[in-house]
Amino acid sequence: MDIKQFIKSVVAGLFFCQFAVASPSLYRSEWTRVSLAHGLSIAGLLGADILVSTLIERPTSPNWTEKNSFDEWGTTYKGNTKNSKRLASTLSDIGLYSLMIYPVAIDSVAYAGIAQKDWDFAWQTSLIHVGVLSMTDALTRTIKKTVKRARPDASGAGKERISRFESFVSGHSSLSFASAAHTCALHLSSNLYRSSTASTFTCGASSVIALATALFRIRANVHYATDTIAGAAIGVGIGYLLPNLLFYHWSQPSPSSPSSQPAALTMKFQL
Repeated sequence: MDIKQFIKSVVAGLFFCQFAVASPSLYRSEWTRVSLAHGLSIAGLLGADILVSTLIERPTSPNWTEKNSFDEWGTTYKGNTKNSKRLASTLSDIGLYSLMIYPVAIDSVAYAGIAQKDWDFAWQTSLIHVGVLSMTDALTRTIKKTVKRARPDASGAGKERISRFESFVSGHSSLSFASAAHTCALHLSSNLYRSSTASTFTCGASSVIALATALFRIRANVHYATDTIAGAAIGVGIGYLLPNLLFYHWSQPSPSSPSSQPAALTMKFQL
């Protein structure tokens, strides 16, 4: 199963779990809840992502083949052998999938849902994460199929399914940084693990993994440095700015926030 499909399936299952909600919820009162309008928008983003990935054909010829001096410098970092490039590609996949799964599987389901019995928080934040990933992926795919930049060497990663003319922007970079940025936005707004040190560490570790993922794409020789930088900018812009503008509102954790209080099981449901 595709990793994005897995995340969507988990979020769909959380819909039924949110009827049992911890009170007070870890989802802070000053945050905007995911409304029906937000849900429809997220569904629209999912649809747009599917349309872009299935209906727009992959380019068969490039529009952009030139390299700048910065990209020339960056290619000196590429792997020297096919095995080293393949290893870098595999490591970039591991970094990407780990970052995409973490906010839903660990923060929302394992910690908030299972440990704290707060399925409302799990539902709300998982929906936000799916929205972040869908918007990032749809925008990334649209740019790729419009710009049509030739990759440094698509065969270097040993993956024939990779398109030779979708180098700009790096999807691994955009999705990795979007996931890491949303993790930072959530933890720095809530002290989710009831510790500012743990929140800072989680944000920092996610950011380091995202950076490593982008560097591994250059090492695998499937992207130029400018591809990964542009992807990172898109990811941070969507993953950090969007949740804060629409939901978390740049809030700061406080000792009196629900995160520092024990959870008691009650029943509630809101759209």
